[in-house]
Amino acid sequence: MSERQLDEELVLDYVEDFNDQSRLGRDLDATKKKFLRRYPDSREEIEEAYERQRQALGFANRRHQTGAYKRERLGKHWYRPDLNVDVFWPPLRTIIENDLGDAIHSIDESSTAVVNGLRPHQELQNTKGLVLGYVQSGKTTNFLSVIAKAADAGFRLVIVLTGITENLRQQTQERIDEQLINPQRHRWHRLTSVEHDFSGIDDNAAKLANHNERFIAVVKKNSARLRRLNEWLNSAADIVHQCPILVIDDESDQASIDVSPHTKSERSAINRQINHLLDHDITAYVAYSATPFANVLIDPSKTDDLYPSDFIVTLPEPKGYFGSRALFGRAPLNGEDQDDVDPDGYDMIRIISEEEVEGIRPGGKNDPDKAVVGGEALSAAIRWFIMATAARRFRGQGNKHSSMLIHTSMLTADHEDLRFQIDHELSGLRATITSPSNIPQEWRRQWEEECGRVPAETFDLVPVSFEDMAEFIPEVLHETRLIVDNGTSTERLDYSKGPVSVIAIGGNTLSRGLTLEGLVSSYFVRRASAYDTLLQMGRWFGFRNGYQDLPRIWMPEELNQWFHDLSTVEAELREELDVYVQEQASPIEIQARIRMHPDMMITSRAKMQDAVAAQVSFQGKKEQTIKFKENDLGWLTSNENAVKTLVREMQTRGFDENTGAYGSPVFVGVPSQLIMDFLDQYSIHPDTRLGKDDAKLLKKYIRKESENRRLRSWNVSFMTQSNDELGTIDLGLKAEIPLLKRSKLAGSKEGEANIKALVTTQDRLNDVLRSTEEDRAAFRLEVEEAIKEAGSKENPVRQLHDKHVGPGIGHLAIYPIQAKSDPRSASSNSPDSVDSTSAPSKSQHRTSLDAVSNVLGIGLFFPTSSAPDSAVDYMTAPEPDQEILEEYRAAAEEVRAINEKDEAVMRSETDDTVH
Repeated sequence: MSERQLDEELVLDYVEDFNDQSRLGRDLDATKKKFLRRYPDSREEIEEAYERQRQALGFANRRHQTGAYKRERLGKHWYRPDLNVDVFWPPLRTIIENDLGDAIHSIDESSTAVVNGLRPHQELQNTKGLVLGYVQSGKTTNFLSVIAKAADAGFRLVIVLTGITENLRQQTQERIDEQLINPQRHRWHRLTSVEHDFSGIDDNAAKLANHNERFIAVVKKNSARLRRLNEWLNSAADIVHQCPILVIDDESDQASIDVSPHTKSERSAINRQINHLLDHDITAYVAYSATPFANVLIDPSKTDDLYPSDFIVTLPEPKGYFGSRALFGRAPLNGEDQDDVDPDGYDMIRIISEEEVEGIRPGGKNDPDKAVVGGEALSAAIRWFIMATAARRFRGQGNKHSSMLIHTSMLTADHEDLRFQIDHELSGLRATITSPSNIPQEWRRQWEEECGRVPAETFDLVPVSFEDMAEFIPEVLHETRLIVDNGTSTERLDYSKGPVSVIAIGGNTLSRGLTLEGLVSSYFVRRASAYDTLLQMGRWFGFRNGYQDLPRIWMPEELNQWFHDLSTVEAELREELDVYVQEQASPIEIQARIRMHPDMMITSRAKMQDAVAAQVSFQGKKEQTIKFKENDLGWLTSNENAVKTLVREMQTRGFDENTGAYGSPVFVGVPSQLIMDFLDQYSIHPDTRLGKDDAKLLKKYIRKESENRRLRSWNVSFMTQSNDELGTIDLGLKAEIPLLKRSKLAGSKEGEANIKALVTTQDRLNDVLRSTEEDRAAFRLEVEEAIKEAGSKENPVRQLHDKHVGPGIGHLAIYPIQAKSDPRSASSNSPDSVDSTSAPSKSQHRTSLDAVSNVLGIGLFFPTSSAPDSAVDYMTAPEPDQEILEEYRAAAEEVRAINEKDEAVMRSETDDTVH
């Protein structure tokens, strides 16, 4: 039988679709899988288009390129690794490949992209670039590769700036020694060691004249250390000015940014010392960060500061990586189909009760002597750590580290309180559980419940029964160590002496950069008011090979929601930077917009001094209400009355009630003033982004677009369903309309019923008028075909709305929700069950809405606007509350203490040398 003839026209259509997705930075392989899932009958055409797109890109990479470069550097790929000639890269490449397998290809490609952002070492340069990775995702592997390749390309001095703590510097030094230096000790000259930060005492900077030797220093971001490094370099200025220097700034958004008030002429100390490092003739500065909010908000016009003006490289998310999206889910981005995004992530987050949170958080200024006290959630987290560690031993991972993180406060006194309580609890467990036969039943219940919520089969792992795991519990209990790691403790989290099972209590020293090996259990209640601070404190991000089913995180619901929101913010920033990359924009042209949050700042105010008031446009977007005060009868009744008032006003003004394409009541041609009056009366839950600043922005945007006659009028529709099995509601229309079902997330706090998603993409078309069932069926078929042809929903739906309703028409949709809405079954395709389709056991995420009255939700669909000024200003970030301000002061005090301790060490080093 001959092969089916390819439909060449269809192939070209798919090539165009692949190209559109690539320009948005979307994964080519993932796009292919999506197309194959949706259009199985076109498999041959999709596969052919996929191969043509790969060829068009010129390499197997999933995007056009990985970096945005300065205009004069575009296309100038001066560096290419050569395994037959290079000296430093080949042995490191072998080590990485043995460790990570096929991932070496992505690492090789992205590190080459970074080196190409530099200039050849023969040229005078002061290059500055940014590499955007993910928290705990292998940034160190990337910059090790960059160092090796830069050393092959002629850079002679490498300075690696780590975070502000000595344990992070030591961890980085150990990794560099092990993978980069030890295989070629005769070629590297170390200026620092695991035991000693930079001192410059035993080395003459004139040695840098040796072209055949490479020098490397791993230095804390401590102003005294950096000042000594600069003095050492200046002591041989004539030689140093001819020495190519590469500065790698790990965690570059921490301490490196100038935070001194712009009213002062002095820069902050560490920023000033870093800029002095870059004063020499041939220097390249590469900033690494997973949270680059502060980096991209530096004023690009300040050529003497650290804005990445030469290149920005975005690293792909590694395969098997547990990031914020996997753990917390996220909302769909603009233009992204809701049913292609997992809104909840894996079912690994456990909520700590408000009572326990209050007990374990510090008392603050009002109660400084308050003793912190843990509760059931802390005990459950400790039990889970013991059991997960035991399960890993059953699976043959007994030779691996296993860790638990407890992060509740910055205050060292609180850490000691917790140490005493947890040590007491562990002692009790050791005395009670001397063999598998006397393990309490609550352990079995917890194990079996958790295994049901995140089955091992989800990750192609073999399930572990309670009996199999329990055999190892007594020895895990016996071997588990409890340490406090903070700025004043003498203990440190140390993985260098063989496999450890450790529970670590800490604050700042455990909150950035440092890897907690084999982290399976986290108990986290520390609040932070800045995006970057909060994301960096999440040490649970990373790789969990062989135990992907075991990580668990206990945290308050507030933080769970914040991390979900940050996952969306993070994805938006990456997608926006990727668009610049695909369009080959110069970094100086990049003006990254970062979504504001009602409860958090993007980064500290001091780091945002260069940020200017941004603007936001709602053009083409859909907005929705997702939280409701389910127990507040007055609040719910007021919203119902607001809808009835709107209906009455439309009827009084002579607007007819029509029938939409989906059988719903629709009013057309409603003036914007009526919509703004309605938004004034309708209450949006205050604990949401839409309920705070964006509600004002919405009305400001509507007013501005209406005054300029770009928003001509509104249609108002009422979302219904075909049957009335859930009951009906009287809103003053011609007839009562059927109620909808929307259940809430199981973790919703009382008075904040969170339904996560109210609208679907196709709801935008609910205001298209069709009077007969025949016309409605024909329209629905047209929608299905347009979506199938486009391979997505958002764009074709907007185009169909413009085609059938007209351009410049807004759409307000009213959603009447039954008060007692129960979760739908996993087979449902409604927004109510969107959480049940992405991973096993999702139905456990939802529970009955259980409101005291029916709930009225709203969705707003804005038309597209081509006007360049169709935007309104962002609101300024809120002030952090007093509790968070106190924590910032405590953090600053801890850093000061660390610096003083380090300066004392430096003085003793000098004294020892003199004597």
